[in-house]
Amino acid sequence: MTKLSASISNRVKHISDVVKQVRKELLKENTQKSLVIGDNWDKIVDAQTARRTCVMGFKQKVLYVKVESPALLNELCNFKKGAILEKLQLKYPDHKIRDIKFTI
Repeated sequence: MTKLSASISNRVKHISDVVKQVRKELLKENTQKSLVIGDNWDKIVDAQTARRTCVMGFKQKVLYVKVESPALLNELCNFKKGAILEKLQLKYPDHKIRDIKFTI
């Protein structure tokens, strides 16, 4: 093996290693985004809603929020989701949030 080919083979990465690294970076970025939103959740929603919900994650531009009851799930999905999404999009434009999924 020549010196040049040895140098090249030391720099070449297997595609699975590249994919793992990209997934790790995306996970870290999404985790950071959900932590930032979670830390400020009480500024986005009213105090009562903040106490009864929890930001669980952020993936593929969707924010996942856990709620404590079916009644609250209904209220958020049918009456408050649009306003909450709009506030989030204004406060965090770089997150490019396109939806919120509420779950029990």
